[in-house]
Amino acid sequence: MNMAKDHGKKQRVWILTKAFPQPSQHHEETVCCAGITEDGREMQRLYPIHYRLLKPLQQFERYELVTLETLQPTDDPRPESAQVVEDSIALVTGHTLPPRQRFKLWLPFVADSLEALQQENIETGRSLGIVHPDPASVRFSWKSTTDASDEECENLWVGRQVMLLDKELPPLQKDFTFFYTFTTGQKRHRRQILDWAVQATYYHYSKQYGDEALPRMRTMWQESFVKQNLHLVMGTMLTHPRAFNANSEQFEGSLEVASWRTDPNNLTEYDDGLACTVDHTLPCGLSPLARGRLGAGPAPRALC
Repeated sequence: MNMAKDHGKKQRVWILTKAFPQPSQHHEETVCCAGITEDGREMQRLYPIHYRLLKPLQQFERYELVTLETLQPTDDPRPESAQVVEDSIALVTGHTLPPRQRFKLWLPFVADSLEALQQENIETGRSLGIVHPDPASVRFSWKSTTDASDEECENLWVGRQVMLLDKELPPLQKDFTFFYTFTTGQKRHRRQILDWAVQATYYHYSKQYGDEALPRMRTMWQESFVKQNLHLVMGTMLTHPRAFNANSEQFEGSLEVASWRTDPNNLTEYDDGLACTVDHTLPCGLSPLARGRLGAGPAPRALC
């Protein structure tokens, strides 16, 4: 992959979340991930990762330990951002963080509230953290991509062009944008959910339940997940460095799941949307149908 000749800082990182693939400014599909260094000292934004073009033995899941090299981004001032040298990604075989140890990993990065996290963003530039919403306040909603804003429509159009131009990648379905509305610090917030798992959940639910897919998702994401001690991994986007969006995490949950076979839109391999649980973390990635590599060239500037 690109950046093969670059040499960066070698480190070992526990993978925490993966966002839904986004088009970069160079019209390539990239994925942003959140991770925590093995020593627990740093929470990092890892990009750009062409996840669906990684080799099978490089494809990581949540709470797997990976070794990789990172460079200091030249076009991203956010302190947690780390530019990944993709050829350096390797799984540490046999190292998946046990459920009972996971809360110890992310607990130091929980902010008192989203307001506190935003204040840190103003004062120190912090752009990545975790918040615990008031459970009774959580509401799950959605908006059709046909009703998207001009900026959202542009991103969707670019994404579709990426999939048309890159014949190696089967298309990913995105019919809705999903949101969490919640209260922290006695203030109400509405944030987009960028987690890959939410789109995968809709894909499977729409196939299995038809018109009941969205109501069932509301039950899962608004009720079931909240009962599992819902926390939100919050991060800003490069184009909106003061606005935090969400990846959802359910901490200390434990539910049974049903497996699915992988197909071009199967992003989690599971149907019940539990890919974002932390104490029962499930795969949230797509085994590529193609094994192609991206050509050499400058690293794409991340939009995440």
